Amino acid sequence: MMDFNVELNLEPETSMDYALYDCLPPELVVRIDSYLSFEDSLQFQECSNYIKSVLCSNWYQYDKVQISDDPLDCYIISTKGRAPKRSFLEDNLHTVFIICNKIVEVMMIMKDIGSLQRCNPDVPPQSLKDTSLYQANGYLGYLFSKTPQQMITQLKTVSLHVDIMRESLRQLCFPCPTQDLFYSIHHLADSHFETFTQISFCSATIQPEDYHLRNMLLNGMEMTLKNIAKYCAKTDFTVDAAEGYADMTVEKGKMEYSFAFFYFNPHICGTESQSLKRPGLSLDLSVAIICGE
Repeated sequence: MMDFNVELNLEPETSMDYALYDCLPPELVVRIDSYLSFEDSLQFQECSNYIKSVLCSNWYQYDKVQISDDPLDCYIISTKGRAPKRSFLEDNLHTVFIICNKIVEVMMIMKDIGSLQRCNPDVPPQSLKDTSLYQANGYLGYLFSKTPQQMITQLKTVSLHVDIMRESLRQLCFPCPTQDLFYSIHHLADSHFETFTQISFCSATIQPEDYHLRNMLLNGMEMTLKNIAKYCAKTDFTVDAAEGYADMTVEKGKMEYSFAFFYFNPHICGTESQSLKRPGLSLDLSVAIICGE
């Protein structure tokens, strides 16, 4: 496949260069552009006024953005299929919001716990790799620090999905995550758009020492719900001792928050790989786990 990536430091275009671009039929221009990332498409449109005129309506078709700590999982999307799914660099999120100014839905998909070493409340994170569940204001706070006010006024839905899987509960011995919860309570509950946060910790195996670790996490969840009570939020706490499952939910206004931890159960979870078995498994942490609600 031809490489249409355009170098950032472009030499001045000559009249011959413009003539060559202007000879391309518009259908071919659109086809070429459909293979390009957000950044490369911007560069492609700078090649000539003709290219820009053919593609000028591109960005108005995108109404959803997906961002992730996986660099290969950041996209702008047209939910009506009017434009190709297009990747972008997370560092350019603010630019995406400015150029794709019809976005009404934002989805964050986090596949790891984040940088625990950099949780400095005095130094705001500059990128997703610099933040974590335990950074002040959490992932949602980071997102809205990158979102222009004009974009916020037209949002309809914001969702955050954090799915952390480890081989044992000992490797999941983190505090009950509360930063995104309290940010939602204080800043998003009364918003005009809906906010959904779903955080899950999954252990692939059951170990003898899990008893004390489970109790620590359960106590953290219980204390969090007690602290939330003063905000007049609707709460629910579900514990299934037989399955080793616990789930807490908080609802207030336009926000809904859920945190759960559980053991991998092949009867309620689907997996893209058959290599994941219990007990005593050899775990591929890159495997995607999809669990029922």
